[in-house]
Amino acid sequence: MRTYYKYLNEEQYTNLTKECDRLLFASDTSLERVSIPWLHVIREHPVPLKKYEEIYFSVYSEMLNKYARKLRNWVYLFYSLLKNLRNDGKSWYESDTLPNQTDVLFISHLQNIDHAGKAEDFYFGSLPEKLYENECSVVVALLNHMRLPSKTLVSRWSKSVGKSFPRVVFSKYIGISKEIKIFNRLRLESDRLFKKTSLKSSNLFRRVLSRASDEAFSPGAQMTLRLSEQIGELVYRINPKVVVFTHEGHAWERCACYAISNIDSDILRIAYQHSAVFRLQYAIRRKLIDRYNPDQILVSGEISYRQLSNSEDLKSIPISILGSNRYIENTHQDYKKLSKRNTCLVIPEGYIEECNFIFEFCLDCALQLPKVRFIWRVHPMLNAGSILKNNKKLANLPNNVVLSNSSLENDISHASCVLYRGSTAVVQSVVGGLRPFYFRIKGELTIDPLYELSKGREIVENPYEFVHKFNKQPDLNDVKQAVEYCEKFYLPLNIPLLQRIAC
Repeated sequence: MRTYYKYLNEEQYTNLTKECDRLLFASDTSLERVSIPWLHVIREHPVPLKKYEEIYFSVYSEMLNKYARKLRNWVYLFYSLLKNLRNDGKSWYESDTLPNQTDVLFISHLQNIDHAGKAEDFYFGSLPEKLYENECSVVVALLNHMRLPSKTLVSRWSKSVGKSFPRVVFSKYIGISKEIKIFNRLRLESDRLFKKTSLKSSNLFRRVLSRASDEAFSPGAQMTLRLSEQIGELVYRINPKVVVFTHEGHAWERCACYAISNIDSDILRIAYQHSAVFRLQYAIRRKLIDRYNPDQILVSGEISYRQLSNSEDLKSIPISILGSNRYIENTHQDYKKLSKRNTCLVIPEGYIEECNFIFEFCLDCALQLPKVRFIWRVHPMLNAGSILKNNKKLANLPNNVVLSNSSLENDISHASCVLYRGSTAVVQSVVGGLRPFYFRIKGELTIDPLYELSKGREIVENPYEFVHKFNKQPDLNDVKQAVEYCEKFYLPLNIPLLQRIAC
């Protein structure tokens, strides 16, 4: 099996978070510095951690990479300026006339063309629609993560049948003069950080400073600063009482808090934790300087409520359970009967590297278990066809491997077990009665969303272990314990909670 990562150990990971925070908490910190995504260590997953490899591991082409980053930054600037020549300079496009005042502004994401034009939001589900039906004024603003123009995407709601609340899709470019100002602000921050490398400090901190200087005017930092300006403009335009945004610890979330507060400090900033919280997930568990923090945190269930409430750094921020559109009801399956389906659902995360890892592993398992059916799913952000096309090992699949074109709920209803790594879809799978098999790579920090579960899941490192444990009869008490734990992950949406706060 190919190797994609160099793994940080827990001590290295912890020291990295401390050194990045030294810059974010420094007395001379600025909005430009907080806008650097690289300084916000999200979690221990090996794919996001790849960008920190050079801090610890000797790389033959280290200087070449440094110059390549600088070149990337300048190329992106010129590319964005060319794009702006064909852009009308608008900060966003809306599906309908925006109100002068609104109760709730939701900030969400567009990651798949199929989500454009739909009534339900991929992250907030039916929550905006239900509030609107209960006479709350609602606007949903979306970050465009696709290559399609924002104007094209928002038109899908403009053409939809039936009256609804406005959607806004933020532009990827906001005009030449504004883009140049953003770039210059970040370039100055880059210079400030570079000057600090001459000060006496540990070797690790100097390396963090040097890399942060490169990343200060990266495309990611430019996007974050641009987005903070767009959010500020939108908040000024529609004057919301409450702004609710997704919460994972990203730089843009922190800068959004700053932008909202800068317009009106009385606007309530609510961060919504919508997915699982991993064992060493960092940025979501710590506060920055006040203007960069949410006023409240809403969580998806009892598990994340406990995990975040136990974080010392969050003691001063109120936390409540909102629930999730990912909630599915436990139908109290006959687990003995369910195991006879002899089908394994395979759910990689939204990273191409993870798809290759788990699909290659699963292919070896499928060849050893020809009578077992394997259903392969991919994240909505990815395309299954392109993944298989670009991986020669997956070119010829056996008859017992099929690609899913169905909903997660339907796939769960046809399976008996689930093979996963960091995918949080394992939670719904276990609630649906599936036995969880976590594929662990030797040497990595665990990325298992069910890391707290002592019984009811299997951990495998090679196809032999998977075959052996798959053929072994599970302890039904352990299965039920796993189901009971996962039922606490996502609770039904508590619409009256947000209605009381906002309307």
